[in-house]
Amino acid sequence: MIGGMLEEVETENLFMLEAQKEPHTIDDYTIQQVMDVYTEQQDVLWVYREQLSRWKQENPAPKQLKELTRLEQQVDEIDQYLTDILAIADEIKDKTIDRILGKSDTE
Repeated sequence: MIGGMLEEVETENLFMLEAQKEPHTIDDYTIQQVMDVYTEQQDVLWVYREQLSRWKQENPAPKQLKELTRLEQQVDEIDQYLTDILAIADEIKDKTIDRILGKSDTE
C-alpha cells in the first residue's frame, strides 16, 4: 500500500507542478478535490507510522528491519509530497479558470 501511495503522490506532484505554471487550466472543483483527498491522506499517515513502529518493536530479523526502515522512509517521502501538493493547491486556488471567468472586466 505504501509503495502504491508513493507512486500516486509522485504523479500528482508532477501534475500540480505543471498546474502551478498554468493555474488557469484548472477548475475550482479539481482544486477542491485535490485539497480534500490529499489532506485526508496526510491525516492518516500516522496509522502507517504507528504500525511500522510496532513491527520494529517486535525484534524483527535484520532483513525485516531493513524493509521496515525503507517503508518508514517512503512514508516520510509521501508526507513531503502531500505537503508540497497541498501548498501548490493553496497557492493556485484563487487563479483557477473559474476564478478568472468570475471576475469583472475591470478586474
